[in-house]
Amino acid sequence: MLRPREFLIERAAVIAASPPLQERELIKMVTLNRKLVAALVGRGHDGQTAYLAADVGSAILRLATHRWILGDDADFADLLATARQDLVDVAVA
Repeated sequence: MLRPREFLIERAAVIAASPPLQERELIKMVTLNRKLVAALVGRGHDGQTAYLAADVGSAILRLATHRWILGDDADFADLLATARQDLVDVAVA
C-alpha cells in the first residue's frame, strides 16, 4: 500500500536535503533487503540468488515508485511491470 503521492513527494524532498536522513533511508533499505534475503533462503533458495533477487526486486520497486511520485497515473502494477521490462531491456542490450 502506497502513501498519498503528496506525502511521498514531501518525504523525498526532506530526505534529499539531509545527508543524515539519506543515510538512515539507506540503512532501512539494506535492513529490508536482508529480511527479503532471509525469507528467500528460508524458502530454499541459495544465498547468492536470494541476494540478487532482493536487490533486483528493490530496484524495480524504487523505479516504479519514483515514476508514480513524479505523476505517472498508471496502475502501480503496470508501473512495476514496466520497470521490470526496462531492466530486462538493459540487461539484454
